Amino acid sequence: MRLITAVLFLAGALSAQTTCSNPASNPVFIRNEGLAELIGDLTFTCSGTGGAATIKVAISPALPVTSASLSASGATIAYTEALALTTSGSAQGVIDPTGASLTFTSVPIPPGTSTIRITNIRVNASTAPLSVGLSLPIAESVFIFFAGNTSPSLIAATPVAYTAIGLGPQSVAGVTTSGNAYGAPSGAPAAIVACGTQAPALPAFFVKFGESYPLAFKLRGSAATNGSVLAWSSSNTETGYVPAAFPNTPGASNVATSATRIKIVITNVPASTTVYVPVAPSTDTAGQGALILTASETGPLSPFAAVVPTAANGLPTGVGAPPLAAVPNLGGTVTVIYEVINDSAAVETYSIPVYLSWPAGTVTTGTALGASVSFAPVGASTSIPAFAVSSTTTPLTGPSILQCFTSLLFPFVSNQLGFDTILVIANTSLDPFANGAIPQIGTCNLNFYGSGAPSPPANAPAPLPQGAPGAYPPGSSAVFRLSDVAVGFQGYMIANCNFQFAHGNAFLTSNLGQPSATAMGYLAVVLNRGGASPAESLGN
Repeated sequence: MRLITAVLFLAGALSAQTTCSNPASNPVFIRNEGLAELIGDLTFTCSGTGGAATIKVAISPALPVTSASLSASGATIAYTEALALTTSGSAQGVIDPTGASLTFTSVPIPPGTSTIRITNIRVNASTAPLSVGLSLPIAESVFIFFAGNTSPSLIAATPVAYTAIGLGPQSVAGVTTSGNAYGAPSGAPAAIVACGTQAPALPAFFVKFGESYPLAFKLRGSAATNGSVLAWSSSNTETGYVPAAFPNTPGASNVATSATRIKIVITNVPASTTVYVPVAPSTDTAGQGALILTASETGPLSPFAAVVPTAANGLPTGVGAPPLAAVPNLGGTVTVIYEVINDSAAVETYSIPVYLSWPAGTVTTGTALGASVSFAPVGASTSIPAFAVSSTTTPLTGPSILQCFTSLLFPFVSNQLGFDTILVIANTSLDPFANGAIPQIGTCNLNFYGSGAPSPPANAPAPLPQGAPGAYPPGSSAVFRLSDVAVGFQGYMIANCNFQFAHGNAFLTSNLGQPSATAMGYLAVVLNRGGASPAESLGN
């Protein structure tokens, strides 16, 4: 097992009679996904005449040091939040050019016996190797140089942190109303039939995730909660120790940008779809965990306002209905960001219900929704915390959205040798069928097979009902001649309509208006029936 070792050098005006020993630490778990993870404090004691010292902390293997820089942009020296503390004062660390070490200069070591504490060191844990079943320790070793000495004395390596995967397993689940009028997770997500209006009265599916170990989700912290060196590690926050003032950058603050944030990305969302999620979900396991929906993965907390349920939006109402907010759908991708606002020592998991809504006739293609979960913000170098997307993020497959359609076969149509065919296509989804018709709106495309087919022979738009604005409304019919769409054609034709309950009629005529006129009619054959996938026409 390899140790990640921090090496401390004391040099400068230390008397030869000053000795340092007794290393101690408060090891903490840090998340392997984290780019700016706080390792535990290291303390040791020094006895003697004291004096000013230089302390160098080197990380090995070379994990990048990512303690926040508190110096103004362009400053000659980039002082960080990392501190070397004594009873006589403190010094801020500066990251060395290698990026894997820190130097503290002019650390005041008081005479007598005193304790020195190294705190607020952050590392990029995403580069730390993990051992199967074990988290690898991060340790600090102390080397002490006395004035005039050319070789240090060694204090044994002391673990200050252990790396571990922070985000637990993720999954998607379907919904049941058993015991919960507003849905509960159950089994695999069911397919969604996009035939009519999709009302968000129940979740379409749930996204499930949680911690892999207790306290992997952290609060933000503040100067009030982290104002002592003992508070930050016991309060489980993203913020480290916050002194009354930093010695080299007075007025600067090292309070974290946010608490832990969780990013849920939902993909393949139809353009007309509105996605709703809870504004403040609670853990579905033991503990007191709670999240709040915020506008972005970086920047200050910016909560969403809940949408008031109305008859028009169809959101769930009544006692126990979760307050929901609409999250923007940007090009088929919906990004949901939650921030931790309460946590406990329990391993907490969450089941986030996702509600979908769209107007009738606007979802005309079938697809399967995708989802993924990660810590957030991802890769934000100016934010604390910050994370990498790692193998802990599992691509998830959500429910399939099934396109509704009806295929109508017209076995023989002709516009040759004096014949023409009068065609009728009807949208009967308004009818009160016993099997439950859903009013739908859509269009039809015509496909020709035979002699004299137009070019191209497939997907020609069918004429619309008179006065219809761009589609077949429920309860409407379109009447047109074959010669209007395929001059000189004879063969069979299939009309594909993206709504259920389409029906058709053909009326073949010859020499219409002449004494020798003939005519015959027939009903179009409905090629698809029943509840097959994709969702098809029911009945004849």
